[in-house]
Amino acid sequence: MPSPVLVLPGLLEDADAFEPQLASLREVTTCEVADLTRGDSIGKLAEDALAQAPQGPLAVAGHSMGGYVALEMVRRWPARVERLALLNTHARPDSAESTENRRRLMALAERDFPGVIQALTPKLLAPAHQGDPGMTGTLSEMALGAGKEAFLRQERAIIGRIDSRPGTGTRVAVWLAAGDPGALAAGAGSGAAPTSGRGETVLVVDDEADIRGTLAALLDVHGYHVATANGATDALAEIERAPPDLLLLDYAMPGMSGLELALKVRERHPRLPIVFISGHAERGVLQSAIPGARLLMKPFDNDELCALIRSSLDGDADRDVTAP
Repeated sequence: MPSPVLVLPGLLEDADAFEPQLASLREVTTCEVADLTRGDSIGKLAEDALAQAPQGPLAVAGHSMGGYVALEMVRRWPARVERLALLNTHARPDSAESTENRRRLMALAERDFPGVIQALTPKLLAPAHQGDPGMTGTLSEMALGAGKEAFLRQERAIIGRIDSRPGTGTRVAVWLAAGDPGALAAGAGSGAAPTSGRGETVLVVDDEADIRGTLAALLDVHGYHVATANGATDALAEIERAPPDLLLLDYAMPGMSGLELALKVRERHPRLPIVFISGHAERGVLQSAIPGARLLMKPFDNDELCALIRSSLDGDADRDVTAP
């Protein structure tokens, strides 16, 4: 019997989207459709998918968002993915324009989720099928079955996905000391880049595992000791256990937001430097709520982030909220 097939559906999709294909595939092999509604990062969705998969090597088919999850599975568990089919998907990260469009839909979902379904229909159905009541009915039923919260989680996962193109991936800058070996050994010049760490501890707080891991890897190669937390509760426990030298956190997180977390932390640690990362935070709000905190707006590059962290640790954190 051929390897079992694991189908990874797209945004707001479930098994109903693949009913004709599943009927044919199940004549020759086991076939499962993963539920990709619970995770809020591509990494979490990949873990969920693998947990639902049959044992042994798999033939994985990823449609649209499911393709991003499929590529993550190949990256993390290559021995499990024997065959791969990528359907109407790509390996690029989300563009700034796409992210902005997604955030608009997320805002619409908070007040009118059926309106989101209506707005997405032209994107999810080919023009020839947009007038088909059977097709549009199935799309609406799947979306309503998934619900608003699942939609918001999926959009956060899609926005935070990494670049999976061959030879590209996640890029970090590595600084190497250069100069006379004797002078370097004697300490007559550190050779470190001006944005390098000096062993300080940075606590990275982000609910998306992919982003959290990328930031941690970047700071690690720049000479910082890095601790991570997946949300406010985890962060507060980590700060209580071992207070960091700087707090780097996402402004928009589910549950307690980054701003709420920072306010709580400042009650116990009023001089702790804080750097927010956000695509939509208002500077004025942060300026009045968290004096001295810094804000880095998305998109940004690695050098901007490292320079802002370094300047905050070096005493510039007393300035008002600003970009570097």
